[in-house]
Amino acid sequence: MRTVFASVLALALIIPASALLGARAVLPDTQCAVSAGQIGAVKLQTSYDVVKFQLGCEGARELEFDIDGLRSETYSWRGSAWPYSTFKGTFYNGVLHKTE
Repeated sequence: MRTVFASVLALALIIPASALLGARAVLPDTQCAVSAGQIGAVKLQTSYDVVKFQLGCEGARELEFDIDGLRSETYSWRGSAWPYSTFKGTFYNGVLHKTE
């Protein structure tokens, strides 16, 4: 019984630690952390340059592709409560169309 409890306790500690390490690996180290207020100021249909200015730093490009003249790029920014918060924006031809 004691070994089962120790195993369950070990898993309960290892799983959150692994998730934290995984989250840290997703975005590169940066001094930039965006706040909820900055994120709230971002509006759809604005250019990447405007979003970058509003958030105060470059985003980390996660994904990009071109299909028949439509260029899609997804960028991420660390939130001020990182690694528990991130802000993602998807841009089509340089214009913001989706946020997460």
